[in-house]
Amino acid sequence: MSTCTNHARIEELQRFLAAMDQTLTAPERLNGLISAGFDQLPMPGSGHTSLRWQALAAVSEVDLSLGKLYEGHTDALAILTELGSAPGNPQGCASWGVWAAEAATGRVTIEHDPTDGTVRLSGTKYWCSGAAGAGNALVTAWFADGRGPQLVRISLAQSGVRARDDHWHAVGMAASASLTVAFDRARARLVGEPGDYLNRPGFWQGGAGIAVCWYGGTLAIAHALRRALTHCASPTPNPFRLAALGRVDVLLQSTAALLRQGAAWIDSHPSSDASAMALQLRLCTETTATQVLNEVGRALGATPFCGDAKFARAAADLPVFIRQSHAERDLAALGERLLQPGGVPWRL
Repeated sequence: MSTCTNHARIEELQRFLAAMDQTLTAPERLNGLISAGFDQLPMPGSGHTSLRWQALAAVSEVDLSLGKLYEGHTDALAILTELGSAPGNPQGCASWGVWAAEAATGRVTIEHDPTDGTVRLSGTKYWCSGAAGAGNALVTAWFADGRGPQLVRISLAQSGVRARDDHWHAVGMAASASLTVAFDRARARLVGEPGDYLNRPGFWQGGAGIAVCWYGGTLAIAHALRRALTHCASPTPNPFRLAALGRVDVLLQSTAALLRQGAAWIDSHPSSDASAMALQLRLCTETTATQVLNEVGRALGATPFCGDAKFARAAADLPVFIRQSHAERDLAALGERLLQPGGVPWRL
């Protein structure tokens, strides 16, 4: 796939996103992207990771909730391919979710069904993004003897699956509908072996892709500052806003360079442990997102937060989405990796 072709495909995606009916829900717009084939992205490590990430950033720049659902769907397709389980989607365009959060207060358990070789899921799974609209999901679950996490694939159109919104009171990322899902002997199929979900190279490669979504959401905030200066009626732009734009540019350029470097590293090391690189990308992008939101807010004041619906939604979504980072726990995990031999690539 040539660079020219890559660029043209992303431009086509951007045009499609611009033409979409914004009154549709995020799951409905995701289905539109799937129907148009924009979910068919290169696998991480295939030599075109940058194209995959450009698509994630483009969707997230338009709407972070849509970006989260799109990332989950495309990640599910990559996981199924990596673990040798074709999507086999009888509904044609039904979307996928990846529900792998493990809460201390709830766990999904697996019971074998000897009648047909499938398994039955019971229990509660929290933080199930897109639960209100997804057709299928990959879910982490556990066997009665403690083995796991075991990945399973499940069609959500069955009586043993019930999405609950009683714990979902979000303002930011509200449209992602990350609901609680209860399983009552729901029929599912195993994907791979216990531990495969976490141990495969794609786990951290996909984790790095989350940072790309954060970056796309940060671009939406940054563009508001640039537009304010571009459309300024005064012949002399506000110097403080210009300074803020300069700081935003430095933040975004440095983060974009690291993301490009990360994509190239994955393509050069498709089977290697990408955990350190993914943590670096996530932590750097989280810092950039926080600082850009602060810079733009200080430069523009309350006006866009109160008078620009698209900006207000993006500004509410971004702080919630970046909390998928584990903050100091991730910093400590990165520090631990830097203590390993050859773990400090600081030289130019």
